[in-house]
Amino acid sequence: MKNQGDGYLSIIGDRFLFPIATVFEKLSEIKTYHENEVQTSATENGYSTAAIVLSAIMVESYIIRAVIIMIDRSKLSPESKPRERIKYILSDTDVMNKRDEIFTVRDVIVHNHPWGARVFTEGNELKFASPPEDPRVYSFGDKKYGEIVDFENKTTKFTGINVFPTKINKLDAVKIFKNAYDILKFMENRDRALCYVSHLNITFNNERLQLDQFVSSLDTLIIPK
Repeated sequence: MKNQGDGYLSIIGDRFLFPIATVFEKLSEIKTYHENEVQTSATENGYSTAAIVLSAIMVESYIIRAVIIMIDRSKLSPESKPRERIKYILSDTDVMNKRDEIFTVRDVIVHNHPWGARVFTEGNELKFASPPEDPRVYSFGDKKYGEIVDFENKTTKFTGINVFPTKINKLDAVKIFKNAYDILKFMENRDRALCYVSHLNITFNNERLQLDQFVSSLDTLIIPK
């Protein structure tokens, strides 16, 4: 009899934790924490945006896995719309807000939603000469973007994450990763078949940590005192 094999989904999922850990190691090496009202350092900005994008696509990977499982269980229709699927999987308002915030910031980075500004230097600080024009002036940003962003403060409304691209820093990266993990834990608590992450370990600076421990200590590991 021919071996029918086991079910397999080509979901990357927790494999994103390897590059995420590497990026956070790089961020931990940046001992200074300095920014002005226009930007943070190029190194911190680059690694922070990378951590955010990796965190977002890890969440998306697990959501896709959950959607496929629910379709196979006939809990979701194959014809259902993407937003309907996500709301079914993340059936909690706070969790949905975190998801929408993560993907709004991801879009800010991946699509580089540009703010137009005039700036000047005062001492060693770069400052705005006048309030910058937000990306909607250039027809960037969708409906979700308008709902999530506090345009006066140039941050998200829920967690206060920078959406002015060059100001995104390691604190923003930590907030995003923690929110991403909250989403994964919500899915796990609902059904481990959808997502199971609490048993995972992560290697950070040559030390093997349980993922829960890594997340709870992330502020201390990354943000200088």
